Amino acid sequence: MIAVRLAIIALALCVSSSQAALATTPDDLQKGAYLVKITGCAGCHSPRGKDGEIVETLRLTGGGRALPAGDLGRFYPPNITTDIETGLALGALTISSRR
Repeated sequence: MIAVRLAIIALALCVSSSQAALATTPDDLQKGAYLVKITGCAGCHSPRGKDGEIVETLRLTGGGRALPAGDLGRFYPPNITTDIETGLALGALTISSRR
């Protein structure tokens, strides 16, 4: 159950930090980059190569590996980019519509 709660918290933090892609000012971009870095979204939401390192060209496009989610089984970290078709589709929103 703790794993499920942590997954939900991590997703909420990653979604809130994805506003960086919607940023319109340098301050917004800096804040978004900071949030993505400290929340560690890439750790779960990015595929890794054979060497275990994050594949930079696929950063935040989905983890591709199952994470244990307690009684719920497995959780596959989704694409959290702003791509309208494959990500969270935040690219279609504006900052004012997210507040």
